Amino acid sequence: MNVIAESALRVSIVILLSLTAAAVMRRRSAALRHWILASGVVVAMAMPALQVIAPRWDMPHQRISTAVTNAVPIVSEIVAPGLNATDSPQTPMGGRTSIAAIVAVVWTAGLVAAVVLLVAGVARLAWIAAHARPLVDERWGAPVREIASGLDLRREVTILQSTHERLLVTWGFCSPRIILPIGAEEWSDERIRVVLCHELSHVRRGDWVLQIVAGVVRAIYWFNPLIWIACRWLRHESERACDDDVLNLGMKGPDYATELLNIARTLRRPVWNPAPAMARPSSLQRRVRAMLNTTIDRRPVSGRSRSAIAATALSVSVVIAGSGAAAQIGSALSGSIVDALNNAIPNVTMTLRNTASGERYTVTSDADGRFTFDALPDGDYQGEMNAPGFNTTHPFFRIKDGKSNQPTVIPLPLGSIEESVTVTSNTPPPSVASPPARARAGVDALRSRVARRDPNAAIWPPLKTQDVRPLYPQNRTDEEATVFLNGIIDTNGLMKGLQVLQPVNEDFARAAFDAVNAWRFEPTRLHGVPVDTSIHVTVRFVH
Repeated sequence: MNVIAESALRVSIVILLSLTAAAVMRRRSAALRHWILASGVVVAMAMPALQVIAPRWDMPHQRISTAVTNAVPIVSEIVAPGLNATDSPQTPMGGRTSIAAIVAVVWTAGLVAAVVLLVAGVARLAWIAAHARPLVDERWGAPVREIASGLDLRREVTILQSTHERLLVTWGFCSPRIILPIGAEEWSDERIRVVLCHELSHVRRGDWVLQIVAGVVRAIYWFNPLIWIACRWLRHESERACDDDVLNLGMKGPDYATELLNIARTLRRPVWNPAPAMARPSSLQRRVRAMLNTTIDRRPVSGRSRSAIAATALSVSVVIAGSGAAAQIGSALSGSIVDALNNAIPNVTMTLRNTASGERYTVTSDADGRFTFDALPDGDYQGEMNAPGFNTTHPFFRIKDGKSNQPTVIPLPLGSIEESVTVTSNTPPPSVASPPARARAGVDALRSRVARRDPNAAIWPPLKTQDVRPLYPQNRTDEEATVFLNGIIDTNGLMKGLQVLQPVNEDFARAAFDAVNAWRFEPTRLHGVPVDTSIHVTVRFVH
């Protein structure tokens, strides 16, 4: 999907250049304009392949991603705490539907509809040709040989007559066939010659193959109006070029126009098909005016001119395919966010800030913890990831050109516990033992809190089961101090690795350390599994 999305703008540029070149050549022959448009359509179909093989180059001052990219997380740092002991657990909400997924579904639906229509048209022609009978009549055979010789057409062409009243088409490349409507054996010699001149010109020019290529390109880029304009113009110039071939073979303009109008009236409602058709009403009026205009250039395109146009179209397309500045849509970055147990974390808000431009991009992870940024230009990005119960992290990404998009798995660390204790110099020391009734009430209250926990919650914050108050140092009652401590509540609910963070009076540090180190907890649980949790404690001694 990324290759198609990234080639869409390049294809638009190629088609726009082809349309512009054809418009500039409006005073030249229709055959020349048709070849310009055909070259543009063919290289447009090859654009996804050209993106892979074309050499890369970037604009000097602006590097924009041109292919599916690798996004490599370089460093991840933990910053602000995100979970307090009093936080209530939150149940994950349903993930949001990705915009990229919606776009993919809509594009696929359009592609399938267009391909089904194209295949149905080809299948219908094949069925009609299989049930048509060869027209063995010298009134048709002799003109076919004569006109083919005049057009330097060496392929053998089969003339078929169907049972359809309104079908006059040419199709096939290796074994071209002209399918005539019922009653064609009764046509006049003049009409037979007009029809054969026009249809054999389509065969010589390979218009059947070009129309199929145009149909494929239109199916892939059905959402692009430039493609529809180019395909319509290509068909029109194809008919005009065949008209010019008929006139170059000696047919008078007024006589040809009269026969064409009579054929159009006979085939009033042409049935849709993907093959070139001689008398389409949508372009008939302009074609008749061109037939009657004696000043129009009707020269065919020489082999040298065709080669030059094709080489130019290919060269321009290779440059556009490899250009880092051709596509502004950027590159996709996707991955997943997991916790310490490798479980997906939904509803994580993830923001990327381009360090050069300052532009921000924000997405939210879905129910499976996946995130997708649909369009990111090349550059360095400072990230920020936030989720309830987890620490905010700031991963750093560097987006570069690449052949594939490597999925990124980012672990999000569990939040830290913040606790603050204030001790005053006149606070009486705690009793040595609590009365039995009070102790039982405390245990009962704790059990009640544990029972009320949501069994479906991903995170169960720790619950303190034993609280020891620091004692104000008796020899420091006229002084104040603040002690900062860091430690870990382990899976057994015990304090582990407790440290005093800054230089402080030893008496205050010892009083705070001894009390906090004696705390006990019901441990933090992640999806029901006990896990270590960081804790930051601030003890203030105020006299």
